[in-house]
Amino acid sequence: MEGALLNTDPFNLIAHFERTKDGLKAWNALKAHYEGEDYVQVVREEAMDKLKNMHYKGETRNFKWENYVSSHIKAHKQLLDVGYNNGMGLDDATKIQFFRSNIVPQADMQVALSVARTYERKTFQDYVTFLTTEVNSIVSRKKQTYQPERRVCAVNQKGNYPRSSMKKRSGQLDLGPMIYETVNGKRLESRFYPEQAEFKTLTRPQRNAVIKLNRDRRRKA
Repeated sequence: MEGALLNTDPFNLIAHFERTKDGLKAWNALKAHYEGEDYVQVVREEAMDKLKNMHYKGETRNFKWENYVSSHIKAHKQLLDVGYNNGMGLDDATKIQFFRSNIVPQADMQVALSVARTYERKTFQDYVTFLTTEVNSIVSRKKQTYQPERRVCAVNQKGNYPRSSMKKRSGQLDLGPMIYETVNGKRLESRFYPEQAEFKTLTRPQRNAVIKLNRDRRRKA
């Protein structure tokens, strides 16, 4: 035992038996600490508290479905290890009840839980397997419909419109009434000039004027 427990917390429980070389008392000391009534009670309370208060609210960065399932399985094992229910642990119906009751509406699983009622008379593993499939399906659908917000710079370096004011590069712009200005004999409009065509043919003062017209048009919109 000394060799197996050296440099661990349990070693402190048997260290004082080293002088007498009384292995039986050392073994009983370990059993009393880790299998005694106080220890068993602490483990039971910890496991039951976990089953009652561990909630699944949907997938988050720090807590996922796998974490929820693992927490319940660990609690089941703890109860089994300390001889809960005459050494049989929780029955499947009770496991399913704890598992189902702590999946909150925020998880968006009302339909899946309704269908899962047909599994409530089966094993806990069957119940979890079905819901795991449903969770994977929900996650997959959300990924398909999720469109992250596109952040664009305030100034378009290559064009003459700030991108943040454009619904689409090639679409319609909601900039209010058109305004005009004549620069170096050319009438300029507050509109988008295709980069590869008109805009590159403009002089620098004319380009600056177009940018100013666009800015003024947006302010008046």
